[in-house]
Amino acid sequence: RKMSLNLQVRDFLGTGKFEFLSEGPDFYSHRKFVRESPVIMLTLSCNLNNYKPERRGDREMNDFEDEGGEF
Repeated sequence: RKMSLNLQVRDFLGTGKFEFLSEGPDFYSHRKFVRESPVIMLTLSCNLNNYKPERRGDREMNDFEDEGGEF
């Protein structure tokens, strides 16, 4: 619960390719994208404390009612 290790591998087989061709009467455009693969990410997360912000909305409403306030 305090520490986690995450390993992600993307495009392991090297299939991340994109090619686009567009042409018209006055232009010709050819684009080709090949991803560097594989992409490997290793993430280490550490929880230093158990801080949880307190919910103020319900508490403020109860304090108002205790004082005899009305809406």
